[in-house]
Amino acid sequence: GVLAVEVAQMLRDKEDKKYKYSSEAIKDLQKSLGLVYEMYTEAMNIITTGNLEGEDKLRKKSQKITELDIKMRKNHMQRVNKGKCKAGMTASFNRILGCIDRMGNSCVNIAEAALSGVEYSYFIKSAGGSL
Repeated sequence: GVLAVEVAQMLRDKEDKKYKYSSEAIKDLQKSLGLVYEMYTEAMNIITTGNLEGEDKLRKKSQKITELDIKMRKNHMQRVNKGKCKAGMTASFNRILGCIDRMGNSCVNIAEAALSGVEYSYFIKSAGGSL
């Protein structure tokens, strides 16, 4: 939740300052965030049902996020070189990618906690009653 809010804030900050991300950058971010959403759903399925079959899929998606991160950084630099994105947005874009990577890692951590025997109720208590 906190990381998603941070990503949204960074996107909004750039928009408010009239530095807009290119449509290609937005598509890259949407693809990566979609993958994180799938990972979150699978992690929640693991802890709520105890079905551990999704673990391998979750780990593969985590690796895919890492691969996407590298590809998106390269794509961004190519867009900067072509003048499609401003160089001044690089630090912000990289921070967003870092947050997305951390969200994916959090999904894996949730699943690993479930695999080690941590109960679903632990997550509810830790989150103050809501995820």
